[in-house]
Amino acid sequence: MNILIAYYSRTNVTATIINEVVKEFSDEINVDIEVIKDKKNRNGSINYLLSVIDAVRRKNTEIENIEKNPSDYDLLIIGTPVWAATMANPVLAYLNQIKDNVNDFATIITAGSSGFEQTLNDIESIIGQKVITTLNISTKDRQSGYSEKIANFVKKLE
Repeated sequence: MNILIAYYSRTNVTATIINEVVKEFSDEINVDIEVIKDKKNRNGSINYLLSVIDAVRRKNTEIENIEKNPSDYDLLIIGTPVWAATMANPVLAYLNQIKDNVNDFATIITAGSSGFEQTLNDIESIIGQKVITTLNISTKDRQSGYSEKIANFVKKLE
C-alpha cells in the first residue's frame, strides 16, 4: 500500500503526531510526506490571531507548490490543526487544489479541546467523500498519552 501524508503544522504539534504515526506503519507500507508550506508568515501572537480570523472567514491562502499527486497513492492522510473550529487555512488551500485527485483518505486532527467534528465535516465536504477513519488528538491526550490511539488508527489503515 502507498500512503501520502499531507499536513500543515504551525507550532509542530501536528508534525510531532505525524512523525509518531509514520513510525507505527509496518515495513510493507510505503509512506511519503508532503509538508504543506504556507507563503504567509503565521509566527507569533499577532500573526496567529490574524490566522484565526482567516480561518473564521474560510479564506484561502497561498501555499508553495505541491510536489506529490494524491491520485498516485492508495490513501491520503490529511493532517491539520484546528483553527476557529475548522482546518488551518493552508490545508484548505491544499484541499482546494487536490480535491479531485483523492482516492481514499483519512485525517489526523489536532486541537486544544474541540472543533474536531466540524473540521472533519469541512474536509469531507471539500473532498466530496467520507473519511475512512480519523485520529483526533487533543491537548489532554498529549498530556496523558496517546500511543494507543495512534496504534488503533494505524491498524485501521493497514
